[in-house]
Amino acid sequence: MLTRLMLRPGLMFLILLPMKAQHVPPPTPKPATAAVEVVYLTPYGFFPKQFAVTHGRHLLIVKNATGLRNPSLNVSLGGLGPTVPPVQTQQTLTTSNPHWLNLLDLPAGQYTLTEATHPTWTCTITVQ
Repeated sequence: MLTRLMLRPGLMFLILLPMKAQHVPPPTPKPATAAVEVVYLTPYGFFPKQFAVTHGRHLLIVKNATGLRNPSLNVSLGGLGPTVPPVQTQQTLTTSNPHWLNLLDLPAGQYTLTEATHPTWTCTITVQ
């Protein structure tokens, strides 16, 4: 609170008085973040051929640099046993949509990224 006090004509002092404490709301939680993983599909297969990440949310981006018109990508999960449902997703890339973006919440395990018409093109993702 700001109060003016006039002692003599033309002479003014400003006095600051303490204010009541105001309620400050707690900070809002930050939105969940995701790690970004970029994989390139080249004329020779995936690059990198394998990589490791920690479990959690990941934005997986596959950039098509093959020159193929419509490559078909598959992501599958294996080796976690019957208690974890399988993760299986497929996407065909087109000339109007040459890249694949998918937000995945990955539990620990091993994932394989493949291209349907080239079975030797694989990328292994190990989630720890």
